[in-house]
Amino acid sequence: MAHTITNRCYRLSVSFRCWMRMLRAQKEYFKYREVYQEWRGKLDELESLQKSEQANEQEIDLLRFRSMNSVCGSSTRGGR
Repeated sequence: MAHTITNRCYRLSVSFRCWMRMLRAQKEYFKYREVYQEWRGKLDELESLQKSEQANEQEIDLLRFRSMNSVCGSSTRGGR
């Protein structure tokens, strides 16, 4: 009888330790997911800023091109 109780206690002890390891792993997983989602949000924000910056640079280039054409066009018309 004592041997049976010892085996049961041992199995409960092992089960409890396994359960605690799984619980710790689950907490680590949820922390990982939280950090990953935060990182992903910041990456999305960075990509949005880079696209916005690229669009601004393209708009500046277009305005430069138009102003150069305007200056060149008016100087050639004025010279006639």
